[in-house]
Amino acid sequence: MHSNVVSLGEIGARLRAERESRGLNQEDFGRIGAVTRNSQAAYEAGRRACDIEYLARLSANGVDVAFVVTGERSAATLAPEVADIAELSSRLGREERSALLVLAEAAAGRAKSGKQPQERAGAMPSVDSLEQDYREILAASRDMDEAGLARALAERLPTLLDQSRKP
Repeated sequence: MHSNVVSLGEIGARLRAERESRGLNQEDFGRIGAVTRNSQAAYEAGRRACDIEYLARLSANGVDVAFVVTGERSAATLAPEVADIAELSSRLGREERSALLVLAEAAAGRAKSGKQPQERAGAMPSVDSLEQDYREILAASRDMDEAGLARALAERLPTLLDQSRKP
């Protein structure tokens, strides 16, 4: 029999992810939920279950409690730009979504960790190729507004896909 029970460790890891996404330490995040730093640390470590009042206070302050409990993001708590990206990507085919994911990993993964993002299987542009194109577009975009930069990136993506399909 398969169990859908969520472990305290999973909830704790998602609490930590929510806290870190806000750039808060345990004391400051705990303050949002009206608990001490020690309680926050125990929740994140999966040593103690949090109560409904704590979760309600987090929710009232914009924390995606649905994600904390289920692991699934609630569209209502996504930043508008993230929601737009999700909606637009739903209109793309599988290959285009994979390419978009590689581009996002190249842009965000390198910036955050300095590590090479994982390349996706299949005939997709290499991360190095995407990163090179991304840097070229950024260098040429000094006089572009946000919309112009987005258009330049979107216009370049089909060319990269075509190049990746050539033998």
